Amino acid sequence: MKIFFDTTPLHNGHAGRGIGVYTENLIAALKKNPSTGVFQGPIKAGGFECDLIHYPFFDFFFHTLPFINPTKVVVTIHDTIPLIYQDVVKPGIRGRLKHLLQRLALKGVSAVITDSQNSKNDIVRYLGVPQHKIFAIPLAVDEKFVQFSQIKPKPSALPPLPDKYILYVGDINYSKNLPQLIKAFSDSTYDGDLVIVSRAMGGNRQIPESRAIITEISHSSKKGRVHLLTDCGPDLLPAIYQKAHYYIQPSLYEGFGLPLLEAFYARIPVACANTSSLPEVAGDAAVYFDPRNLSSIIQILNSLSLQSSAYRQEQIAKGTAQLETFSWTQTARATMDVYRKVLGL
Repeated sequence: MKIFFDTTPLHNGHAGRGIGVYTENLIAALKKNPSTGVFQGPIKAGGFECDLIHYPFFDFFFHTLPFINPTKVVVTIHDTIPLIYQDVVKPGIRGRLKHLLQRLALKGVSAVITDSQNSKNDIVRYLGVPQHKIFAIPLAVDEKFVQFSQIKPKPSALPPLPDKYILYVGDINYSKNLPQLIKAFSDSTYDGDLVIVSRAMGGNRQIPESRAIITEISHSSKKGRVHLLTDCGPDLLPAIYQKAHYYIQPSLYEGFGLPLLEAFYARIPVACANTSSLPEVAGDAAVYFDPRNLSSIIQILNSLSLQSSAYRQEQIAKGTAQLETFSWTQTARATMDVYRKVLGL
C-alpha cells in the first residue's frame, strides 16, 4: 500500500500549529509501519505514483481540494469553526464561491477523517457529508513537546513568570474566547496571575482579535497581573506548563484541544469549557464551566484558590490516566484502517 501524504501544512502558516502538529506526528507514526510506503511532499510537486492521497487539511474559503485526482482521496477536516462563526470570519463573496467549489470537490473523496465525534457531527450538519464516510480519530501529544519536556531549560532562558498563575496556550481566534477569560479573571478573587502564551499576539495587533484582547486588558483592574508571552519557543513551553498552577481552556469551540493533553503531560490540573469536543478529550480529568456565562467562569476561577493540595493532586492523577488513552500509534493505526477500508483491503 503506497500512500502520498500532502505536507503543504508544514510549509505554510499551519507549521507549528494544530494542523502542522497533526501532519508531522501522523506521518512519523505511519512510517513506523513496514507494510506501508508513505511518500510525502507538497501535492503540487507531482511526479508520484500511489494507491491513495491523504490531504491533512481542508480550507473552507480557499480552493485547495482538487476536483480530479489520479487515485482515491482521504481528507482530514479538523473542525467546522469557519462555518459556525461565519458572521465573525466574514469570507466575502469570493470566499463563499470558493467554499462551493470545496464542497463540490469534497463529494469526490472516499473518506473524511476528523479529530472528534463532535466534529464528525458538525461535518454532517454543515457540509452534508454522509456519516458512513466520516471517521473520528483522536490526536495525541506532540512528540516535540514530549522531547522538550525531558530537558530542563536554564532559569535565565525562561521569560519572567509569576509565582502562581493560570495558563492559557494557543491562538487568539474569536472562538478561543480570550476577552471573556480576561474579564472573568479581572472580576474573580483568584489570588494568582493569568499568563497567555500565543505567538499570534506577537503579530499584527490591529486585527480585531488582538484589539479585543488588548482593550480588555487595558480595562482590567488587574492589568498588571495579565501577562502576554508571544515569543516562547517550543523548547520552553513544557517548563511554562509545569510551573503553572492550573491550565484553562475557555474556548467556545474546539475541534480537539491539544493543549489539554499537553497540560496532562506536564502534570498540571485543567479547567475547561464544557463545549464542543473538550469533554471528549478531558473526560473526568477537568473541572468544567460554561464559556458563554461570565459568572460560570468567575465561579471556577474563584474555586481554584480554595482547592486543597489533595484535590489538586487527585485532578493531576486523573489527567495522567486520561492521557494514556491517546497516542500517535493509535492514531496511525486507526488511520491505516481507514486507508484499508477505502482501498478494499
